Amino acid sequence: MQNISKLKVQTKTYEADMGHAAGGVFNTTARSGSNTWHGGALLVSKPGATTGRLFFAKRAGLPNPPQYYYNWAGSLGGPIIKDKTFFWFSTDDYKQRSTRNNVLTLPTAAERAGDFSQTRPSSGQLVTIYDPLTTRTVNGAIVRDPFPGNVIPADRINGIARAMLASMPVPDSGKSFNGQATLDDGPQNQETLKVDQRWTDRWTTTGMYAHQHTKEPGSAFYGAFGTVSGDPNASLLFRTVDFFALNNIFVPSANTAIAVRYGVNRFQDFGGNYPAADAAKLGFPSSLVSAMTYNTFPNISITGYNGLGNGGPNRTTHGLKTANATVSKFMGSHSVKMGADYRRIQAATTPPNAMSFGFTTGYTQGPNPNTASATAGDAFATFLLGYPATGDFNTTTPGLYYPFR
Repeated sequence: MQNISKLKVQTKTYEADMGHAAGGVFNTTARSGSNTWHGGALLVSKPGATTGRLFFAKRAGLPNPPQYYYNWAGSLGGPIIKDKTFFWFSTDDYKQRSTRNNVLTLPTAAERAGDFSQTRPSSGQLVTIYDPLTTRTVNGAIVRDPFPGNVIPADRINGIARAMLASMPVPDSGKSFNGQATLDDGPQNQETLKVDQRWTDRWTTTGMYAHQHTKEPGSAFYGAFGTVSGDPNASLLFRTVDFFALNNIFVPSANTAIAVRYGVNRFQDFGGNYPAADAAKLGFPSSLVSAMTYNTFPNISITGYNGLGNGGPNRTTHGLKTANATVSKFMGSHSVKMGADYRRIQAATTPPNAMSFGFTTGYTQGPNPNTASATAGDAFATFLLGYPATGDFNTTTPGLYYPFR
């Protein structure tokens, strides 16, 4: 709040000490304190109790979903030592709650138990589930037999698949599940502190520190946030930015100015699904779990259905160190500017765990397993049997590029 003294947006014809990359440059001068005390405060409140009836909630005859928004900010600046040392501090924070809705496609309670006797597509015909273990050659043709009664026996349901089903909700109607997510975004906080020191009339030093931290949740549609470990959308992203800049301005004569600057910027991203899961408790062997970069719920995709799991956390840190010095000089009607610039860019990252399995209708279609049909085979039935069509297990190697020294 009230932290910017001057903002200049440059999109082309940069000076030599600007740019270095495609796109625009925001050249910002932060506000400084003075011999006079200044400050301000701000509060924006939008509590759910004072919000009017939302259009879609009113149309459906439902109460408003839980929501609120609060934003508070303040600033204060003044002298530390009169005529010599000044400071300016600002903060800007918010917290909000919002909702999301999504209609998901999930297996019915009967199908979760292996009973596909009522499974029908939009055409209304019964979908026949074929047993892959009966695959054989008859008169030169490959054939399969359907499961008796179109029901997968309980002892044929894979133990890992059965354990994973605890994370998948049961649909409200047919295969449709009305997923509702409550997002608690924040609290987000942002602070800046700038100190100016006038050593002499010709030498000024300014130092500025800025910090920002956010907590950004994803839409957890399978249950209350943080309660379902296999919810693919229950993510939580933390972002932290720390910035420090030190500037020295020297004016040795009326037509010459020297600027010496140093800055450090660090941007950390840490995200992943929440809560964490133990793959060993799902039934995966210890030899596989120990080889995982992150012990978590694998990515499970099921053709025609919403899936399960996640790829584990993702950690990335971007850093920048920069130092430069410039000399500006007026010579009659001309001006000359020269200097040097040093930049060191860092990137450190640990990619998410790439363990995933994909299930299709292939292992449960028939009678010819090589011929697909809208009324033969079901990807969820294949999942119950534990026969993935695709599978990936990649161990991730942390990357460190141009580390700080």
